[in-house]
Amino acid sequence: MRTPVRGTGVVTVLVTSALLLTACGDDDRAPADVTDIRWQVTAVGDASFAAAAQARTWLALGANSFTGSSGCVQFTGTLDWSGSGDSATVTFSDIATRTDGSCIPGDEFNAGQITDLLDDGPLRWTYNDANTLRHLRLWVDGDPSNGISFAG
Repeated sequence: MRTPVRGTGVVTVLVTSALLLTACGDDDRAPADVTDIRWQVTAVGDASFAAAAQARTWLALGANSFTGSSGCVQFTGTLDWSGSGDSATVTFSDIATRTDGSCIPGDEFNAGQITDLLDDGPLRWTYNDANTLRHLRLWVDGDPSNGISFAG
């Protein structure tokens, strides 16, 4: 009668080990807290965006691609999430832009600032939902002032 109990224990240990190994592999997956949200850009570097520019400038992050806009300029590309916690990074690549319609002053400049920063190698990121409005920040590793702030 005791043999099935020991066998069940071994199976439980094996299943638990498999689940833990699978969880370790999940570090490179897109974080659910920041994907599939249309993030409004609130600042690039030390420069805050005016309310009108914030309304026209956004970025949506997916599991392996992104899209965004700064008024008349749309940008798209691929991304790769890596690490977790304090070592979490995201790398943007294959960034393409296209201009549609009439631009207002600032659209092209803002789009250039954003895409230049996204193209600057692996970016560190942090997410905060302690307040009613969620905040996301991307920045160049070693240079926290060189980043983009979002609200969503």
